[in-house]
Amino acid sequence: MNEIKPITLRSLIFSDEKGVEKVRQYYDIEFSDETIAEIFIQNQYKYFTELYGKLVFRQQSFDTLTELEIKQVLKLVSKFFKLQYRDVKSRSRKPEFVEARRMAAMICIKRKKSRSAIYEFLGIDHSNLAHHEKQFRNYCTTDPEYVKTYDECEEYVLSKLKHENDTQLH
Repeated sequence: MNEIKPITLRSLIFSDEKGVEKVRQYYDIEFSDETIAEIFIQNQYKYFTELYGKLVFRQQSFDTLTELEIKQVLKLVSKFFKLQYRDVKSRSRKPEFVEARRMAAMICIKRKKSRSAIYEFLGIDHSNLAHHEKQFRNYCTTDPEYVKTYDECEEYVLSKLKHENDTQLH
C-alpha cells in the first residue's frame, strides 16, 4: 500500500516557448498529497496561460517530507524554549537561538534524518553541524542540567509529533 505523504509547494516557474521566463511564483502551501499538488499546478498553468499566452512549465520546488519534519521539529523546539520560530531559523548567533538550533539538529539526527537535509534547512554548512554535534557531546558529558533540558525538550517534541501524527490519521 502506498503511503500518502504531505508535500509543500515552494515555487513554480513558467517560460514562453523560446525559454524566456515569464512567471516565477513563490508559495508556502502544504498539500495532503502529490495528486492535489498536481491539480493546483495545472490550475496555475491554465491561469497564467490565459494571462500570457502559450507557456512552458519549467520548474517546481517542493519540500520533501524530511524537510517538513525538520521544520516541524525546529518549530516545536522554538515553542519549548518560548522563542519565535523566525528568530531560531535566522542566522542569529544569540546563544538562546544557537542552542535551540543545536537541540533541534540533535533531535533530527537521533531520528535518523539526513545530515545534509538538516544543514541545508538550517542554512549552515556541514562543518557547523559537525561542530554542533561535538559541542552537544561535550555538554552532555560535563553538564547534567544540559542533559536534563535536552531530554525534556526531546520528550516534548516527540510527544507533540506523535500527537500530530495520531490526529492526522483520524
